[in-house]
Amino acid sequence: MEQYNSPDEKPWVPILKPRKSGVVAYGKFAVEEYNRSSNASLEFKSVLQGAQRKIGGRKYTWLDINTSNGKYRADMYGWGGSKGHKVLISFNKLNY
Repeated sequence: MEQYNSPDEKPWVPILKPRKSGVVAYGKFAVEEYNRSSNASLEFKSVLQGAQRKIGGRKYTWLDINTSNGKYRADMYGWGGSKGHKVLISFNKLNY
């Protein structure tokens, strides 16, 4: 049985439609933020898969993203809906 750290922590829920506009917007945000912070020039291609969960008032998301330089895993959180505030936590190259 899965345990949670707090009553507000929910399990990860798979993203069933990675091509949905809101999911794509999160993927594009992750690539743009990575490019800005690391002086890179990756081009977003698509979201391959991902999952989300809510903890408190924040929505945590991980996405596997296809870019012009291969596949990456982006971890981020946000609040305030799709037009609210988003923060990229990590962005790492995948080896599959």
